[in-house]
Amino acid sequence: MASNSENLKAVEMNTTALTNDYYHPLEYHWNLWVFTNDKEDWEENLVCAADFGTVEDFWSIIHHIKRPSEMKSGQDYLMFKKGIQPKWEHPANKNGGRWIINVEKKNLSRLDEVWLLLLLLMIGENLPHGDIICGAVVNIRSKCKIGLWLGDGANQKKVREIGRVLKDNIESHNIGRINFHLHMKNVNMITM
Repeated sequence: MASNSENLKAVEMNTTALTNDYYHPLEYHWNLWVFTNDKEDWEENLVCAADFGTVEDFWSIIHHIKRPSEMKSGQDYLMFKKGIQPKWEHPANKNGGRWIINVEKKNLSRLDEVWLLLLLLMIGENLPHGDIICGAVVNIRSKCKIGLWLGDGANQKKVREIGRVLKDNIESHNIGRINFHLHMKNVNMITM
C-alpha cells in the first residue's frame, strides 16, 4: 500500500505530464502592460497587468481585456518580453527604434485587427530576427499608433527584413505606409 507522500508524488507527476501535454509554450515569456493615464507621474500610470508564456494564457488574457478600440483616449497597451520595461531608456530598447503603423481612430475595427495580428506575429515568432524584437505598443489617441519595438536600430538589414514581413502581413488591412523611427531620434528613417 502506497503512503500519502507517494500518492502525492504520483499526482504531481501526472499533473506535470498533463500540463506539458496540453499547453503550448511560447519561445519567450511576455508581459502585458497598461498605461492608464490617470495619474500625474508617467511611471505611476504604467502597470504590469499580466504575465504569460503559453498560447493558452495569451488567449485567456486577450479574451478578458478591453479591445484597443474600447479604451479611453490617452491609454495604451504595451506587450513586451518579460524583463524588458516598455521605456525608451531601458537597456534593451535604448539603441533601438520602432516600426510605426498609423490607424485612424474612426476605423476602430481595423485598429483591433491590426493590433491582434501584430501580437500574433510577434509572440508566434512569425517575424524574422525575433532576438531583436522587444515588444509592441498601441497608443489610443485621435490618430492611433501601433508600434513594433526593436532593440537594434542600427542593423538596417534586420530592421528592413522585419519591416517587410510586417508590411506584407498587414497589407490587406489598407494601412498604407509604415515608418521606422529610432527611439532617440524621432525622425523617419525608413518608409515602406
